[in-house]
Amino acid sequence: MANDLLDKLIGKINFEYANNFELAIAKEYFFVPINAQGESFFVAVSPEADKQKIVDYVGSIVGKKVEFIYLSKQNFDTLFDSFLKRFSSTFGSVLSEESANSPFGNVTFGGSVAKSEDEFEASDDDDVIDFSDDDDQLNLDESDDLDLDLDDEEGTNADETLIDQEEQQLDAPVSKIGEEVELATLADTNPEQKLKNTVNGTDQQSTKKIGEILIENGMITDKQLTMALAESKVLGIPLGSVLVKMGFITIKQLKEALGAQMGVQLASTEQLKALPTAISILPEDFVRENKVIPLSMTDKSLVVGMVDPGNSKTINEIVYQTGLKPTVIMVTHYEFEAFLKTYYQNEEAAANQLLSEIVSEKSSADTEESLWSQVETEIQDTSGTVAKFANKIVTLAIDQKASDIHIEPRLVGYVVRFRVDGTLKEVLKIPEKVDSAVVSRFKVLARMNIAEHRRAQDGNFSIKYRRTQYDFRVNTLPVGMKEKMVIRVLAPAINDSAGAKNIDIAGASPEDIRKIKYLVSSPNGIVLTSGPTGSGKTSTLYSLIRSLNSEDVNITTIEDPVEIRMDGVNQSSVNAKAGITFVNCLRAILRQDPDIILVGEIRDFETLEVAISASLTGHLVLSTIHTNSAPATITRLIEMGAKDYLVSSTVSGVIAQRLVKKLCPECKEAYKPTIEEAKMILTDPVEIQKLTETTIYRAKGCHYCNNTGYSGRTGVFEIMLIDKEMKKMIAQRAHDVELEDYAIKNGMKTLKMSCVEHILNGVTTINEFVRILGLASDQ
Repeated sequence: MANDLLDKLIGKINFEYANNFELAIAKEYFFVPINAQGESFFVAVSPEADKQKIVDYVGSIVGKKVEFIYLSKQNFDTLFDSFLKRFSSTFGSVLSEESANSPFGNVTFGGSVAKSEDEFEASDDDDVIDFSDDDDQLNLDESDDLDLDLDDEEGTNADETLIDQEEQQLDAPVSKIGEEVELATLADTNPEQKLKNTVNGTDQQSTKKIGEILIENGMITDKQLTMALAESKVLGIPLGSVLVKMGFITIKQLKEALGAQMGVQLASTEQLKALPTAISILPEDFVRENKVIPLSMTDKSLVVGMVDPGNSKTINEIVYQTGLKPTVIMVTHYEFEAFLKTYYQNEEAAANQLLSEIVSEKSSADTEESLWSQVETEIQDTSGTVAKFANKIVTLAIDQKASDIHIEPRLVGYVVRFRVDGTLKEVLKIPEKVDSAVVSRFKVLARMNIAEHRRAQDGNFSIKYRRTQYDFRVNTLPVGMKEKMVIRVLAPAINDSAGAKNIDIAGASPEDIRKIKYLVSSPNGIVLTSGPTGSGKTSTLYSLIRSLNSEDVNITTIEDPVEIRMDGVNQSSVNAKAGITFVNCLRAILRQDPDIILVGEIRDFETLEVAISASLTGHLVLSTIHTNSAPATITRLIEMGAKDYLVSSTVSGVIAQRLVKKLCPECKEAYKPTIEEAKMILTDPVEIQKLTETTIYRAKGCHYCNNTGYSGRTGVFEIMLIDKEMKKMIAQRAHDVELEDYAIKNGMKTLKMSCVEHILNGVTTINEFVRILGLASDQ
């Protein structure tokens, strides 16, 4: 089959160089001189060529390193005959009869190596075009990351057509001698956007940035783009994957945008379900380092997904390691990370390996150390196996987006569990011989008393991981004869350089945001967020603080501890040992001329009393409280000892909230619920019947969500504004049921109503409703 690449090779030949070689020797050694590039000189060779003879002969003439372009025998013969014909027309050399009759000069080779964009617009070829014909392969030598832009600077025939440097870089993969490479170029992803193919299978040019494409298509806002760009810079990962991680777009939307931007085919969900045989074809360290996914394979070919499909070095190495012809398609950075988590689990394996080493070290110690020796050992152990294992636990928690690390005693040894998206899962088992060493190591990090096991302790520590500072809050509790430890993973510090002053709360509807803005617009009063531990109350308050933070406002907080550090906000921590409590610190804050005060939690009457006093003296107070609903919060405040008339005159509103798991957008499954399922979340017979005729979604599971069916969490809100009529009801000690009925009549959505909306919108499931809020009959 004729090959377009041969046409380009003949056009790249520098005949001024070629005139220095003897044609008889070139024919004997089976090579065609092409051109020099930098310190290298490229020659095309036949499989029959003697490499060493060519290196010695060509090197002695040009004085450069010799690089080889391998061709099949048929393609080499065609190229050599054409070379002789062109050489003859230039220098008058005598050609053989066979060469003189070569039809090359009148033929344009029509392979699929380098079609123009216009040709692809008119093409009806399949999505993936490969070079599987044995006579149509270009194989370049391994010796360099070839960029064969052979500009004929020293005497090229002016009539010869040169390949444009940006569009036709000959970065083809290398192969072993006598073998050929199948490298599929990438075809169009939609009828309007066709791929401009190059030899390495990708088009390096793009006209628009990915953020611009997503904004034009209405997938993200300018604000979301600004936030993602800042996060991308901190984490050092591509913008598109950050947008997916932050929940602004789905992986499907990202792939559509990348296809429009780069004109490449991206891996499908089915292709990413790798077979074990394909996984084992490439070493794990190579996969991680080069961001390559082995997808599928046959006896002669291998399909690989690459984050950077234009990396010819990686393609070359794949050929050398496998001996197979690779077909390259593109995968996103997000998909690559999901693939690693699904199929390699290397971090957990490394942690288990460290555990084995710790056990070996402990077993080798015959004598039992004294308490003082143990303390001294733990303090000095900053680079030992136990220290490495402790670091591995916290970094693994960060990678898995865990909110808490539980290190819990069992009858034998300890277990490590992570709370991810509100659910605990076991990650590691710690053998009995080393459990105390691991707990002691964390106590040393948190500056806690390593010799104290009989009472609860609190501490904190920080680490820098992937260019980001992470803070951890540590608490120990005596359980039986051992200690249970919980480590809270606090969010990284907020850099307000993006200048986003809008209130951004996940799961809140536009109506919810309008009500919240109304609450915080008042110069004084108390705004409370309520809910159980881990329901996102503090995150909501920080979102409010961020929107209020400006040069002309003094914001001061008292927290236990400071969970998210924020520039421009005066944050102080409770320290019981130093006598710094919510009460006395709050009194001190009032003398600091604050405009807005954030109290981490109202947990007793003394704190509530000072908060009420601060509100009455013209301050806006934000705080959290543990109650089950917004109306029940009022009852709780009065039960704590506050006067009902003070509560009615100071509390501006209450935001009750919960966090529910979000359905994975890649695998959620549509269905219509049964009557039994509808009764779990509704009580009205009309609404139940209507729901059974409505399409909603349920969890299924895929490799993007670790087969859980869920990815991330979102908020469910109940926002109660306290107007004049409700203030009267509170002052008259109305029951929280009466307060709720009045609030609903005036537009309040209960937690149940908000969660049902999320279900109807395909955000969460009926099972999540029941898990977080209970059955409808219990509401």
